[in-house]
Amino acid sequence: MKTHKETDRKGKGESSSQKDHKDGSIIYPAARLNNHDQDQSRQPSNINNNHHLTLSPILSPPPLPHGSQNHQQERLLQLLSATPPSQPPSDPLLQPSAGAGVFQSPHQPPSNTHPSPQLAAASSLPTANPNFAATAQNGPHPRRRRHPSQGVPEGKSKTIVPPYPWATDQRATVYCRRYLVEKEITNITGEVQCKKCAKKYEIQYDLVTNLEKVKDFAFMNRCNMHDRAPEKWTHPGLPGCQFCGEESSAKPVISEKKKGINWLFLLLGEMLGCCTIAQLKYFCKYTNHHRTAAKDRLLYTIYFELLRQVEPEGP
Repeated sequence: MKTHKETDRKGKGESSSQKDHKDGSIIYPAARLNNHDQDQSRQPSNINNNHHLTLSPILSPPPLPHGSQNHQQERLLQLLSATPPSQPPSDPLLQPSAGAGVFQSPHQPPSNTHPSPQLAAASSLPTANPNFAATAQNGPHPRRRRHPSQGVPEGKSKTIVPPYPWATDQRATVYCRRYLVEKEITNITGEVQCKKCAKKYEIQYDLVTNLEKVKDFAFMNRCNMHDRAPEKWTHPGLPGCQFCGEESSAKPVISEKKKGINWLFLLLGEMLGCCTIAQLKYFCKYTNHHRTAAKDRLLYTIYFELLRQVEPEGP
């Protein structure tokens, strides 16, 4: 039989254990913990019912000894040194060229890679210019034009026989008005041909009267021309035929030889537009003007060049 003291001890122990269980300061045995977990899993979760959740504080791991920290740092450095280099970025500006074998970033200096045998052989070849050193010292030579536009070609004389009294011995050049008036050369004649009856005859223009008409029209409309001849010059109005009476049918007869063209007659009659492109380029060639242009630009240049020759003092 148990004594009265043993029963009192058991009663006190059970009460104390229950008291400790209510306070939560006693760690239950493993068997009782498993049963408690099963009971908790059977009960429905209160997360959906309760809107407020209590978050447990995040506990940091306990600090490691000083020696173990050094060991982990050394291990980390070994892993970093053993990892392969990362892939180059996908930026097209940073991609290596087709002939390059090593990727290089534009912000990094080129690596000291050994050149390929083909590059070494190409670098050892002699340069194409044997006078490279002299060129570097004296500077590059001026580039020559393939087809020089100025000057008289070889085999042609600088002077010609004047084809008309108002023409000089220079190609595409006429005398000034003062000289012609002093020499009493005021009637400028030229040959025309009717396009209908095909008859040829000569007509004449008064130097002073017709020159004033051309000059006034040219300098009054020069600002609106924009370096191009107007319609009046590109498609000139022709005089009427004296034989058949056909209007605008007398076309000027232009010499087949360009040095024999009657430039002053065509200027006074405003019929320079009847010349071909080759004849207009001939005039620009021997008067030091650019001749690679459209016909209206060439006519604009020739009209004002002839006015400059006849009136060198200006309007």
